[in-house]
Amino acid sequence: MNRNIAILLAVILLALALTPAFGAESETRLSALIDTGTELLFNASNVTITGKAEFRYDGTRFKTAEIRYVQSDYNSFWQEKLFTPREYSSDRETGFTVISNDGDIAVMEPYTPGTYRTGWDDPQNTIIHESLESRLLVSFLKTAARLAEPDISKYITTHDNGWTLTLTGEQVPDLLNEALLMSGRFVAKRLFNVDYDVGLHDRSDWSITSTTREIIFMTESCAVNEASVDFRFDDHGRLSEISGRAVIDLHDTDREIHELGADFELQIGDYGTSIVRNFDPEEYQVIPKKRGSQQQEQPVDTEQLEKLEKRAKEVVKAAGFSCADRLEIDNVYINDGEWQLSFKDPEDEASPGFWVQITDIGNVLHISSMNDSWRQDDPSSANAEVTEEVMEQLRQFVKLANPAFDFGELFVTEQEAIDDTLYVTLEESEPTGLVLIVQLAPTLRIEEYTCVGFG
Repeated sequence: MNRNIAILLAVILLALALTPAFGAESETRLSALIDTGTELLFNASNVTITGKAEFRYDGTRFKTAEIRYVQSDYNSFWQEKLFTPREYSSDRETGFTVISNDGDIAVMEPYTPGTYRTGWDDPQNTIIHESLESRLLVSFLKTAARLAEPDISKYITTHDNGWTLTLTGEQVPDLLNEALLMSGRFVAKRLFNVDYDVGLHDRSDWSITSTTREIIFMTESCAVNEASVDFRFDDHGRLSEISGRAVIDLHDTDREIHELGADFELQIGDYGTSIVRNFDPEEYQVIPKKRGSQQQEQPVDTEQLEKLEKRAKEVVKAAGFSCADRLEIDNVYINDGEWQLSFKDPEDEASPGFWVQITDIGNVLHISSMNDSWRQDDPSSANAEVTEEVMEQLRQFVKLANPAFDFGELFVTEQEAIDDTLYVTLEESEPTGLVLIVQLAPTLRIEEYTCVGFG
């Protein structure tokens, strides 16, 4: 699971959207909002929350999350789907599904499809269990809300079934920014056992991604840059929907400022009618993980394989190999959305074959003829001239192989002559992983290509 997503979603609930009574005729409207949100998170025993959020770090999307959480007395269902953008490929899907029945837990994850693992925890009939620390946080939020109310109430626009809060950075009191930071740290500690009472540099054992590290562990203070959040309520005055966008400036311990943005929508409903059934492996078509690891891999998607096989042959042919059309797949290996295909030439038993690394959307990252004859210990020196016409052919090949790859000028870095065959290696002036090993003579042919480097 990518932890920053769950944390930010929880922070939205805790610090932005906990309270539906904003439009009430009351002298302590913000405090009433905190009370209502507290009731939802710490006391509601039957409710369903679904939603979606897109997150940006310094203006670039780094995660999309879809969530569904159902609480039904001492049973709960929590599903989180995470989509992470990748270079040259479709989004990587991760996340989890956790079902708890009176403390008995089953966990399913995309990394191990078709399997589940089990565990146990104290039975819980609320979204978040109460503690002394949570009571302290709620008390602080109430105090902050009471003090900030005179400045905040003027930025609320009411409508028939709710209200909208719109703020810019200069309109947000410092006290509310502190409340936001405290809420985030409470959630991080509760969900992921993060200890903030350690030295600033004593964090080498925290296994997290770099973006998560920046957000969770390096943030010293934060400030709402802008926010526009719409709150809607059902006929009983309970939260039914929260949607909008927020941009938060994160001030880290290195005195740098980064921007965290989110567009989000949450639906809250089925109060009193939510149902979580007992976990049934047959319903989800899964088997225990220990058994699953002993079984063969999942069958390959033949339709997808046919598409990628056709695409791989197209690139091999463009590299100058006339045998491409008759190649047959010898082996298939799939890892994290990337397919590694090896090919054999059925009409040439002496041929070492070809190896192609290709993404699930058809971007070719690497091809090799598996013929490493040019890698000799003592090749003859050569003085090759790569004409502009040949350079243009190579540029067109790279664009064909991976249209998403952006590269600059190519330069010859090595030249080798082996008998009557002349090879050159070309790379970019600024290393980006692009390498071409090209046979110039007697015929032009690309023996090896990679846009991700050889390491």
